[in-house]
Amino acid sequence: MHKLQLVPECYAETAMVKELFLDFVYINHAYGIGKVCSILKKEDVRDYINIGFVDNDKHLPPYLDSYEELGRANNVVFKKHPHTNDYIIMVNPAIEKFLLSQLNEIEKSPSDYDLPDDFKEFKHKLKTQSIQNHSGFKRMLTDLKNSRPDGIRFIIDKVNFLQNN
Repeated sequence: MHKLQLVPECYAETAMVKELFLDFVYINHAYGIGKVCSILKKEDVRDYINIGFVDNDKHLPPYLDSYEELGRANNVVFKKHPHTNDYIIMVNPAIEKFLLSQLNEIEKSPSDYDLPDDFKEFKHKLKTQSIQNHSGFKRMLTDLKNSRPDGIRFIIDKVNFLQNN
């Protein structure tokens, strides 16, 4: 079994990663895609299989250009650096729309979890640090983990594969 370090770029992604994988990975929150890339570039993280978890931002750092696509499903792209054990899981276009698409698959909405249905309000709520402790958000993530819509299943399967092979 390999040691994994998962490096999410925002509070909502950190909460999701904790819900999906807390049992067996080291989670290193890095605020912003640039900081995720900085961590992945470091030599002192080579004892781990490193997985950056990022949004497909409008302005991706050039460092990510070297990553090769290994697969994609339901707004998620899985990439690997050609010379290291570093991977990227990229949600497209961003975590808010990704989570909404996953909720749609299980026929739920944010309001089922005491979150706003209005996209701008939902997006704003997910940008706050307090989202990690929001009981409704945690319930939503638990439901997504248990229901395994396509994008969540893809993420779980890829991380489990890296953990066990």
